[in-house]
Parts: sequence; structure tokens; C-alpha cells
Amino acid sequence: MQAKDFILKSSTFLRANSRSVKPLQDGGEQFNLNDGSFIESDKWGNRKGFAPNGWNIASGTVRKI
Repeated sequence: MQAKDFILKSSTFLRANSRSVKPLQDGGEQFNLNDGSFIESDKWGNRKGFAPNGWNIASGTVRKI
């Protein structure tokens, strides 16, 4: 499963399938999934974006590392 397959999953599911979960300044969370990809959500659990392995998400913007 890749990041795009996880977008619709619940935050609880994402937490269980992540290497780490980092709190964001706006109250949201950044999930570093087991495959190395990232998903960010806002404080209400809505997805702000995702990035495949090798990319990073910072404050809702996707940028290449």
C-alpha cells in the first residue's frame, strides 16, 4: 500500500501503520508511513496532502528532498 491508498483511512489506522507521527503547529499531524511516504492532516482529521517515498510534506506543501 502506498500513501495514496492510505488517504481515506482513519487517523487511528494511520497511527498504527506509521513509523512516526509528528504534531504540526496548526494542530494537525504528519504521518510517516511504513513505506516511507508521508500524509498530513489538519486538526479535524482532513487530509492536507500526501507525498510518496523520497518526498517531504511541510505545512501542506509537497517538496522534493
